[in-house]
Amino acid sequence: PGVGGMGLGFVARILTETGAREGYTVNFYHQKGLAQRNGAVVSHVIYSLEGTPVSQRIPEGKADLILGLDFLETVRGLSLASAPRTGVVCNTARTPTVLMLMGENRFPEGIEERILRCSDRDRYMGADFFRLSEHYFDNRLYANSMMLGSAYQLGLLPAHADTVEAVIRESVGKDERENNLRAF
Repeated sequence: PGVGGMGLGFVARILTETGAREGYTVNFYHQKGLAQRNGAVVSHVIYSLEGTPVSQRIPEGKADLILGLDFLETVRGLSLASAPRTGVVCNTARTPTVLMLMGENRFPEGIEERILRCSDRDRYMGADFFRLSEHYFDNRLYANSMMLGSAYQLGLLPAHADTVEAVIRESVGKDERENNLRAF
């Protein structure tokens, strides 16, 4: 889950292509919604072994990983999570909604606790990836690649780093390639 403009399509593309190269049957569903206007975006990427029946969307409680590019939108994705099964890598940066910007709403409290209740606490990583990306690259653009790298380092991506890096190399323009690889 994420918000338009955060690079969710990029992440989904990297995961989809990586899974295919690793020999999985990959099913993919991408819902843009109002992505062009900072609206909610969600992608489902399902890896399965040959002959294993799968759906296009992840069933409730069956996600192995939620890569939450937006803190609030991660909560929406929790219907796919279950405490014993789901690892979460979450961007804890507080991105305000339109109502928050207008002063009609405040950022809700207790989001991280809710995420931890609905997922495997031992496979959770929450960090302000926007701040980290700005620190290392002077730009928020690479937060999504940093999150992919974090998921990999936590053992939450069933793929080899070489495969992910090759897909990034082929999917990103020359100007952004090295920073995306460093961020991963």
